[in-house]
Amino acid sequence: MAIAYTSSVAGYDYGFDFVDQYIYVDATLGQINIEDLYTAIKDAQASVAGVVDKPIASGSGLDELDPGIATFLTVRVFDEWEIRSLKVSGKVTTTGGNIVKDNGKDPFYDDGSIFYIAFFSQAGIKTTVATGSGLDAPQAAQLALAAEAAQVNTKVGTPTVSVSDDIAEVKAAVDLTATQDSVDVLPTAVENADALLPRNLAGGSDGGRTVQDALRANRNKVVVDAVAGTITVYKEDDVTVAWAGVITTSVRDPISEVDPT
Repeated sequence: MAIAYTSSVAGYDYGFDFVDQYIYVDATLGQINIEDLYTAIKDAQASVAGVVDKPIASGSGLDELDPGIATFLTVRVFDEWEIRSLKVSGKVTTTGGNIVKDNGKDPFYDDGSIFYIAFFSQAGIKTTVATGSGLDAPQAAQLALAAEAAQVNTKVGTPTVSVSDDIAEVKAAVDLTATQDSVDVLPTAVENADALLPRNLAGGSDGGRTVQDALRANRNKVVVDAVAGTITVYKEDDVTVAWAGVITTSVRDPISEVDPT
């Protein structure tokens, strides 16, 4: 780590390593505000170390639509610059804009211990008010739903922390309880196999000429009485009769051997 410049924005430090091209984010910061990050980047680019180096990133957006309403900021990081949290482990999210890599790569450094979540909005706007949120209760609820709908990209490192809480939140949000109950009552493979055996060969019902009786002649004891003109097929114990029938014989060469290929 060779931090050549540090910018403090909103009480958090952003360190810039111009050699390895890392932007180190304060270890106490769990949610990176993209506007604050871009402010720190501009400070670094204007520093003594930054002016002799290539630009770190560019920003677009923040176009005023109406007084207090502007488009979201999108920060595009150049070269091999990456955002690297100084947290030992845990989760880091972004808010207040988009951050992408100019070469299409991941803008976050993956060291296997941080779980990054980047929320992207293709058509986001921001509203500035003097105090509070400026929204009534229904508007605040709609804004929350819109924020969830805008979460179209998630970058996941290899976290050392459990993500079970995040999974539980997703299940609760989409109400998987009813779906899981339906899945739990589905028949097993064994139950499906057992249900097939007593089905009628014609379909649509159980009993009669069943799949099981058709298979018994291939595996169980079978007695053919040419004198009486009968055939008797036994159940799996080779004692109990499963079904019987009448046969008709004629003069022909007897089958002496069957040799499957």
